[in-house]
Amino acid sequence: MVSRTFAISAASMITILVVSLVIGAVQTPQGLDGTLLLDATYYKNDGLVVIIFEDKSNKTSLAVLEVLGMDTSFQRHYTGANFTQHVKFDAPPKLGWKVHPVTVAITHDEFGQIGIKTEIHEPGSPKPPIIYGCL
Repeated sequence: MVSRTFAISAASMITILVVSLVIGAVQTPQGLDGTLLLDATYYKNDGLVVIIFEDKSNKTSLAVLEVLGMDTSFQRHYTGANFTQHVKFDAPPKLGWKVHPVTVAITHDEFGQIGIKTEIHEPGSPKPPIIYGCL
């Protein structure tokens, strides 16, 4: 019962985040797609997802990374405009990588509060799109 309740609340949180990013995407400042970059790649042999965030403007003062849908909540805080984070995954999820969206909420000196979302992919597969939104 606890597992089912956790799955329902995790799905609700993901839905709320995605809806807020999509709604915010309508009002997103121009130029984010070439300035704020996010990639999450799964390396099967290492059992790791490598997440890379880069702000080419160097105006990010705070970034909060979350990998959603995990059994144990994964969240990290960073100061500065760039980070690389390794997250352990023993195997790809049975339902695909869409159940583990990667989100970063940032404080940017020029753009304000911005949310970024992408999905994990494997090397050689197309990179999923990055969704930007104002928070």
